[in-house]
Amino acid sequence: MISKTISFTLLMLVLGIACPLSKAQDTNNASKPSSQPAVINVPSKKIEANTFRFEFTINEFENGKKLNSRKYSLDMVDQEPGQDLNIGTRVPVPSEDGKSSYLDIGTRLFARLVNYHSPLTLDVRVDLSTLANPADVAKNVPPLVRQVRISASTAVILNKTMVIGSVEDPNSDHQFQLEVTATKL
Repeated sequence: MISKTISFTLLMLVLGIACPLSKAQDTNNASKPSSQPAVINVPSKKIEANTFRFEFTINEFENGKKLNSRKYSLDMVDQEPGQDLNIGTRVPVPSEDGKSSYLDIGTRLFARLVNYHSPLTLDVRVDLSTLANPADVAKNVPPLVRQVRISASTAVILNKTMVIGSVEDPNSDHQFQLEVTATKL
């Protein structure tokens, strides 16, 4: 019985000494170079993107009376390139060799956030084009195209409608006005 007790005590003593030694060996092995690349966890700085909705309105006036109002909307995220919106018709234009080329007639709107911090700054360009006489296309006559362009860069005040630009058509009593309202989403 005493030999069993001594054997048990010796076994416990050996295990008590061997376990810390095996842990020390594992720790020493961890400091040896590994064939696999080390992965380092570096906390990344999270950059929050802001999303804005820009509601554009193109108003057409004649002698101060509103004739037409067209609305367009673009959602833009800061830190991204600009947005482009095109609406219109491709009109064939005959050429001397019998082939046709095409004109894009309609509305083109381009908007880009230049500075998305304070103050929020927006670059915008609107091109409006119409045929002066649409019947010219049916007659295979090169059409006369009328164009209006408003291009501006402005600081934007959120939740307030702002007039970005206004232009008068030199061929008529029409005036075109571009408005924008910006909201943060």
